[in-house]
Amino acid sequence: MPGRNKSSTNIDKNDHQFIEKVKFARENSLYHYHIGIPEYDKTNQVGDWTSEYILHYKYLDGVVLVADLDNHPPFNLPHIKFLK
Repeated sequence: MPGRNKSSTNIDKNDHQFIEKVKFARENSLYHYHIGIPEYDKTNQVGDWTSEYILHYKYLDGVVLVADLDNHPPFNLPHIKFLK
């Protein structure tokens, strides 16, 4: 997979909701993947390409639950209703 795939606990420390976002991401085992829409920024090596749109997902006990598709910045986490 060429896009960046990472834990959603990696929040910008300058985000005014830093603590709340990190806590929410940890409690819900959230990750996100840069899906290449509208295109990948290929500045970094393959496996670390970024894009405007990301797919939010929950990964717990080997199960992936796709939660949301969103653009960023700003980096927002999916609403709790999408994690059930």
